[in-house]
Amino acid sequence: GQLCGEVELIGKVMTIGRGSNCDIRIDNAAISSFHAILSPERGSFVIEDAASTNGLMVNGKRTQGHLLQFGDEVELPKHTLRYVEKASGLELPSAAVTHADQGQSATFEVDATELVDLIAARQQQNIPTLTVQSPRNGPTEYPLSKVHLTIGKGRECDVRIGGWRAPRLAATISRKADGFHLVPESGTDISINGTAVSKSWRLGHGDTIKMVDLTLSFTDPVTA
Repeated sequence: GQLCGEVELIGKVMTIGRGSNCDIRIDNAAISSFHAILSPERGSFVIEDAASTNGLMVNGKRTQGHLLQFGDEVELPKHTLRYVEKASGLELPSAAVTHADQGQSATFEVDATELVDLIAARQQQNIPTLTVQSPRNGPTEYPLSKVHLTIGKGRECDVRIGGWRAPRLAATISRKADGFHLVPESGTDISINGTAVSKSWRLGHGDTIKMVDLTLSFTDPVTA
Protein backbone atom coordinates (compact mmCIF):
# COMPACT_ATOMS: atom_id res chain seq x y z
CA GLY A 1 0.00 0.00 0.00
CA GLN A 2 0.98 3.64 -0.30
CA LEU A 3 2.30 5.40 2.81
CA CYS A 4 -0.20 8.11 3.79
CA GLY A 5 1.54 9.77 6.74
CA GLU A 6 2.98 9.48 10.22
CA VAL A 7 1.51 10.22 13.63
CA GLU A 8 3.66 10.55 16.75
CA LEU A 9 2.47 8.64 19.80
CA ILE A 10 3.19 11.14 22.55
CA GLY A 11 1.41 9.66 25.54
CA LYS A 12 -1.93 11.41 25.11
CA VAL A 13 -5.39 10.21 24.17
CA MET A 14 -5.69 9.95 20.38
CA THR A 15 -8.69 9.44 18.14
CA ILE A 16 -9.03 7.27 15.03
CA GLY A 17 -11.69 7.79 12.39
CA ARG A 18 -12.79 9.31 9.11
CA GLY A 19 -13.48 12.74 10.59
CA SER A 20 -11.14 15.59 9.76
CA ASN A 21 -10.56 16.34 13.45
CA CYS A 22 -9.28 12.84 14.29
CA ASP A 23 -5.62 12.42 15.23
CA ILE A 24 -5.33 9.38 12.95
CA ARG A 25 -7.55 9.84 9.90
CA ILE A 26 -8.55 6.92 7.66
CA ASP A 27 -10.46 8.07 4.59
CA ASN A 28 -12.82 5.17 3.98
CA ALA A 29 -16.63 5.20 3.99
CA ALA A 30 -16.77 2.07 6.18
CA ILE A 31 -14.86 3.87 8.96
CA SER A 32 -17.00 5.96 11.32
CA SER A 33 -16.26 9.67 11.65
CA PHE A 34 -15.13 8.94 15.22
CA HIS A 35 -14.32 5.23 15.23
CA ALA A 36 -11.89 4.40 18.06
CA ILE A 37 -9.79 5.90 20.84
CA LEU A 38 -6.17 5.16 21.78
CA SER A 39 -5.33 5.91 25.41
CA PRO A 40 -1.96 5.53 27.19
CA GLU A 41 -2.15 2.99 29.99
CA ARG A 42 0.32 0.75 31.84
CA GLY A 43 3.22 1.54 29.53
CA SER A 44 1.25 0.79 26.38
CA PHE A 45 -2.01 1.92 24.76
CA VAL A 46 -5.60 0.82 25.18
CA ILE A 47 -7.73 0.92 22.03
CA GLU A 48 -11.49 1.29 22.56
CA ASP A 49 -14.43 1.28 20.20
CA ALA A 50 -16.11 4.71 20.15
CA ALA A 51 -19.62 3.42 19.42
CA SER A 52 -18.66 2.99 15.76
CA THR A 53 -21.04 1.63 13.14
CA ASN A 54 -18.94 -1.35 12.06
CA GLY A 55 -17.10 -2.10 15.29
CA LEU A 56 -13.57 -3.02 16.27
CA MET A 57 -11.71 -6.33 16.26
CA VAL A 58 -8.34 -7.25 17.79
CA ASN A 59 -6.58 -10.45 16.74
CA GLY A 60 -9.75 -11.69 15.07
CA LYS A 61 -12.07 -11.13 18.05
CA ARG A 62 -14.64 -8.36 18.34
CA THR A 63 -13.95 -6.13 21.35
CA GLN A 64 -15.03 -2.92 23.02
CA GLY A 65 -11.56 -2.33 24.45
CA HIS A 66 -8.12 -3.98 24.49
CA LEU A 67 -4.72 -3.26 26.08
CA LEU A 68 -2.33 -3.49 23.14
CA GLN A 69 0.69 -5.77 23.18
CA PHE A 70 3.40 -5.96 20.54
CA GLY A 71 2.17 -7.97 17.57
CA ASP A 72 -1.53 -7.27 18.12
CA GLU A 73 -3.55 -6.61 14.98
CA VAL A 74 -6.46 -4.20 15.19
CA GLU A 75 -8.98 -4.81 12.44
CA LEU A 76 -11.09 -1.96 11.09
CA PRO A 77 -13.19 -2.16 7.91
CA LYS A 78 -10.73 -2.76 5.02
CA HIS A 79 -7.78 -1.86 7.26
CA THR A 80 -5.49 -3.69 9.66
CA LEU A 81 -3.50 -1.77 12.28
CA ARG A 82 -0.48 -3.64 13.63
CA TYR A 83 1.16 -2.68 16.93
CA VAL A 84 4.88 -3.50 16.70
CA GLU A 85 8.04 -2.76 18.65
CA LYS A 86 10.49 -0.40 16.99
CA ALA A 87 13.49 -2.26 15.61
CA SER A 88 15.98 0.63 15.50
CA GLY A 89 16.55 3.58 17.79
CA LEU A 90 14.78 6.74 16.67
CA GLU A 91 14.31 9.38 19.33
CA LEU A 92 10.52 9.46 19.07
CA PRO A 93 8.20 6.54 18.44
CA SER A 94 5.88 7.03 15.48
CA ALA A 95 2.92 5.39 13.80
CA ALA A 96 2.87 4.77 10.04
CA VAL A 97 -0.44 4.39 8.27
CA THR A 98 -0.57 2.68 4.86
CA HIS A 99 -3.74 2.86 2.82
CA ALA A 100 -4.57 0.45 0.01
CA ASP A 101 -7.14 0.50 -2.75
CA GLN A 102 -10.71 -0.49 -1.89
CA GLY A 103 -11.03 -4.20 -1.26
CA GLN A 104 -7.45 -4.57 -0.08
CA SER A 105 -6.03 -4.21 3.42
CA ALA A 106 -3.69 -1.61 4.87
CA THR A 107 -1.18 -1.81 7.67
CA PHE A 108 -0.69 0.56 10.60
CA GLU A 109 2.55 0.03 12.52
CA VAL A 110 3.38 1.63 15.86
CA ASP A 111 7.08 2.06 16.64
CA ALA A 112 7.36 2.02 20.41
CA THR A 113 10.88 1.49 21.77
CA GLU A 114 10.76 4.58 23.97
CA LEU A 115 7.01 4.56 24.54
CA VAL A 116 7.07 3.99 28.31
CA ASP A 117 9.32 6.98 29.05
CA LEU A 118 7.36 9.23 26.72
CA ILE A 119 4.03 8.28 28.25
CA ALA A 120 5.28 8.88 31.79
CA ALA A 121 6.66 12.31 30.91
CA ARG A 122 3.66 13.50 28.90
CA GLN A 123 1.12 12.22 31.44
CA GLN A 124 2.68 14.41 34.12
CA GLN A 125 2.60 17.48 31.85
CA ASN A 126 -0.49 17.33 29.68
CA ILE A 127 -3.21 15.09 31.11
CA PRO A 128 -6.22 16.99 32.51
CA THR A 129 -7.13 16.42 36.16
CA LEU A 130 -10.28 16.41 38.24
CA THR A 131 -9.72 17.77 41.76
CA VAL A 132 -12.34 16.67 44.28
CA GLN A 133 -12.88 18.85 47.34
CA SER A 134 -14.49 16.68 50.01
CA PRO A 135 -15.60 18.14 53.39
CA ARG A 136 -14.41 14.92 55.03
CA ASN A 137 -11.23 14.02 53.15
CA GLY A 138 -9.91 17.29 51.69
CA PRO A 139 -8.72 17.68 48.06
CA THR A 140 -7.91 14.62 45.94
CA GLU A 141 -6.63 14.74 42.35
CA TYR A 142 -7.72 12.24 39.68
CA PRO A 143 -5.77 12.32 36.40
CA LEU A 144 -8.17 11.85 33.47
CA SER A 145 -5.95 9.27 31.80
CA LYS A 146 -8.80 6.87 30.96
CA VAL A 147 -11.51 7.30 28.36
CA HIS A 148 -14.24 7.16 31.03
CA LEU A 149 -14.24 8.21 34.70
CA THR A 150 -17.25 7.40 36.88
CA ILE A 151 -18.43 9.23 40.00
CA GLY A 152 -20.82 7.70 42.52
CA LYS A 153 -21.38 5.59 45.61
CA GLY A 154 -20.89 2.27 43.80
CA ARG A 155 -17.75 0.28 44.54
CA GLU A 156 -16.95 0.16 40.84
CA CYS A 157 -16.81 3.97 40.55
CA ASP A 158 -13.46 5.71 40.05
CA VAL A 159 -14.45 8.58 42.35
CA ARG A 160 -16.38 7.33 45.39
CA ILE A 161 -18.85 9.64 47.12
CA GLY A 162 -20.79 8.98 50.30
CA GLY A 163 -23.94 10.21 51.97
CA TRP A 164 -27.49 8.89 51.88
CA ARG A 165 -28.36 11.17 48.95
CA ALA A 166 -25.51 9.88 46.77
CA PRO A 167 -26.62 7.55 43.95
CA ARG A 168 -24.69 4.47 42.87
CA LEU A 169 -23.67 6.36 39.70
CA ALA A 170 -23.92 10.15 39.86
CA ALA A 171 -22.01 11.20 36.75
CA THR A 172 -19.65 10.04 34.03
CA ILE A 173 -16.81 12.04 32.49
CA SER A 174 -15.87 10.79 29.02
CA ARG A 175 -13.16 11.71 26.55
CA LYS A 176 -14.57 12.57 23.12
CA ALA A 177 -13.07 13.97 19.96
CA ASP A 178 -13.59 17.59 21.10
CA GLY A 179 -12.59 17.18 24.76
CA PHE A 180 -14.00 15.87 28.05
CA HIS A 181 -17.76 15.73 28.62
CA LEU A 182 -19.60 15.34 31.91
CA VAL A 183 -22.92 13.48 31.76
CA PRO A 184 -25.25 13.49 34.81
CA GLU A 185 -26.64 10.07 35.75
CA SER A 186 -29.56 8.92 37.92
CA GLY A 187 -31.16 12.39 37.94
CA THR A 188 -28.38 13.76 40.16
CA ASP A 189 -28.51 17.53 40.80
CA ILE A 190 -25.33 18.91 39.26
CA SER A 191 -24.24 22.46 38.59
CA ILE A 192 -21.22 23.69 36.61
CA ASN A 193 -20.08 27.26 37.22
CA GLY A 194 -23.41 27.89 38.92
CA THR A 195 -25.54 26.60 36.02
CA ALA A 196 -27.77 23.56 36.56
CA VAL A 197 -26.80 20.76 34.17
CA SER A 198 -29.12 17.95 33.10
CA LYS A 199 -27.38 16.72 29.93
CA SER A 200 -23.88 16.35 28.51
CA TRP A 201 -21.60 19.34 29.18
CA ARG A 202 -18.20 19.85 27.54
CA LEU A 203 -15.77 20.75 30.31
CA GLY A 204 -13.40 23.69 30.03
CA HIS A 205 -10.30 24.58 32.01
CA GLY A 206 -11.25 26.00 35.41
CA ASP A 207 -14.83 24.66 35.46
CA THR A 208 -16.27 24.16 38.96
CA ILE A 209 -18.66 21.23 39.37
CA LYS A 210 -20.97 20.77 42.37
CA MET A 211 -22.89 17.57 43.16
CA VAL A 212 -24.19 15.98 46.36
CA ASP A 213 -21.71 17.25 49.01
CA LEU A 214 -18.74 17.58 46.67
CA THR A 215 -17.07 20.41 44.80
CA LEU A 216 -14.90 19.35 41.85
CA SER A 217 -12.66 21.41 39.59
CA PHE A 218 -11.47 20.56 36.09
CA THR A 219 -7.94 21.52 35.03
CA ASP A 220 -6.58 21.12 31.50
CA PRO A 221 -2.90 22.13 31.13
CA VAL A 222 -3.20 22.11 27.33
CA THR A 223 -5.86 24.85 27.22
CA ALA A 224 -4.92 26.70 30.41
